[in-house]
Amino acid sequence: MLRSADINTLISINVTIVRVGAVMIREVLREYECVRCKHKFTLEGDISAKGSFLLPTVCPSEGSQKKCQSTSFQQVEKDIGECRDYQEVKAQEKVGSIDVGSVPSSLLVVLTDDLVDCCKPGDDAVITGVLRQRWNRNPVPGARCDLELLVEALGVKLRNEQKASISLPSNFKKDLAAFWGRYRSNPLEGRNVIIKSICPEV
Repeated sequence: MLRSADINTLISINVTIVRVGAVMIREVLREYECVRCKHKFTLEGDISAKGSFLLPTVCPSEGSQKKCQSTSFQQVEKDIGECRDYQEVKAQEKVGSIDVGSVPSSLLVVLTDDLVDCCKPGDDAVITGVLRQRWNRNPVPGARCDLELLVEALGVKLRNEQKASISLPSNFKKDLAAFWGRYRSNPLEGRNVIIKSICPEV
């Protein structure tokens, strides 16, 4: 079970994918300029704020004798910033990995770059990533905080390839060879015998 102490730490969870969102392109880097001193700086989209760019409270310029205290910034005009493929999927705890009577919890998983479109609903997967928290809306004094947990995925390993083993009697192969030996000259008749034993009305 995930706890608040796990936030911003590397985790690995065994889940089932229940919903897959559309693949989008998200801008991850954007350049801004101080209106007063013209200092340029680059910001990275904050995943905890749905990818928005959080501006600093004062100008981050350094090296001058008198530090600029401006609080006004403008985006540097460019054709396009640095972008990444982005997709959100909803995952749920595997029923077999929780206590009896417990309700499986679900959380969002953020896939980027090569991990995008790597899974579909119904897939069992082991997801490794960093647990984050995200504000669904800006905090308002006196109002209840609206936070959700999500995993910023670093790796996804599908486990659909695991197959159940089938145990057959030791004499099955011998009996099968003897059956088809009787119908070696007319295999269609042997086929009809098998079909009739399964579905006599055919």
